[in-house]
Amino acid sequence: IKSILDIGCGMGWSLEYLSRQCPGAELFAIESSDHCVEHLKYRIKANVIAEDIDEASKAIPHLKFDLIVMRHVLEHLLSPMSTLRWVSESLSDHGIAYFSLPNLMKAKPPFIDGIFEVVHVSYFTRVTFEYAARLSALVPMCLLEEEDELWGIFRRGVAGEAIPRVSEYQKARDFVLNQISQEK
Repeated sequence: IKSILDIGCGMGWSLEYLSRQCPGAELFAIESSDHCVEHLKYRIKANVIAEDIDEASKAIPHLKFDLIVMRHVLEHLLSPMSTLRWVSESLSDHGIAYFSLPNLMKAKPPFIDGIFEVVHVSYFTRVTFEYAARLSALVPMCLLEEEDELWGIFRRGVAGEAIPRVSEYQKARDFVLNQISQEK
């Protein structure tokens, strides 16, 4: 691995860990917090390329990465599909992307003010996340559920058309409505 991009990396602890596992890899970050950016530049020695995905897509349209990391970022984005497409387009030929995000179907109480925080604007189940990734030309190498979290490793592929069954959306809706009614 020669290049690593961490999107929404905060203080850069994952980048610091990965730099020890992949000596010599060039480190890149997308981060909006000024405090974190200073830490990333001077302690982690990362190239902070942008504050957000939209800015990055304009600033580095041709740069490719061997590893892209997004830990608990996708659920905060208004347009997760465009971000997934950008990640796919930004992977090198043999690159991989790692995602972790909350699993709507395994959310733990309290539901309101838990997973339904004002900062969470997108929600995924295992099936809907895989569907979104496949539509964005990201093919899962592994996709797992652990407790209330989804995580997976993806490679670039061809945009797929596998559509989740309507029953998957009905299950998610029923689960959410049940959880909310129990909290009232």
